[in-house]
Amino acid sequence: MELEIVLNKLANSLGIPSVIVPLFFLLRMFKPLSFFSANVVEQRMFSKERIFYFKAFKHVFYTFFWMSTLFSTAFYLKDFVDWEPNNVYFYLVLVVGELVWFFIFLINQDALHYRTVSFVKNNRLIKSLLVIIFMGCLWSVYMPFYQLLLLSFETSTLMIGISIGTIFIVTSFIPFILRPISRLIKWSTVKTVYIRDKEQGRKWFVLYAINQDTVLLGDSSEVKACKENMIMKIEDLYNRPIKIEENK
Repeated sequence: MELEIVLNKLANSLGIPSVIVPLFFLLRMFKPLSFFSANVVEQRMFSKERIFYFKAFKHVFYTFFWMSTLFSTAFYLKDFVDWEPNNVYFYLVLVVGELVWFFIFLINQDALHYRTVSFVKNNRLIKSLLVIIFMGCLWSVYMPFYQLLLLSFETSTLMIGISIGTIFIVTSFIPFILRPISRLIKWSTVKTVYIRDKEQGRKWFVLYAINQDTVLLGDSSEVKACKENMIMKIEDLYNRPIKIEENK
């Protein structure tokens, strides 16, 4: 009898949700902890598929984190705050949040006047105010959805499942939405790995491993933005200096 079948039966007998078993096998197969513990150079030596699975795992993890945080907030505030989505306040908060997000995005892209960009990036108070305003707007926009989720607990099991699925989809946008915010306060940074051409001194960015012996390099840190690519044996990188820099 296969281990998965045994664990499923054991889980059912103990009252453990059966979804835990496939999750266990996914964790064992993709080994996300090895990716988390690896440094940026080691991560670039992973295959494209493994990098994709890691990013998907991280995104799902962050989604569940925000689901639990927002659900807890909605639960404890349900008797004190009435999060009514159909009013002027909700749409005003939505518009303000969008404007603040767009302004932060332009600051990160250096798309505004250089004095404005420099003033915001070098002023902790301004950055803190922008982040606080945006997070307040984000919280206010999402709270009505979680209030509806709480109300669904008083209905059928089917409605609870539909509500949780809908909330998961809606909340899955948060990690994408927060990227400019994280970049502004440097909460998370994206690092690139590259080597220099010995003859011309050009940068060749290490993208991902094609197999156990070869790695793909490109003239850009983004795969889709590459105009030139080069395949190199991993052993040829051993005696070459590998440089690391943060994406600006």
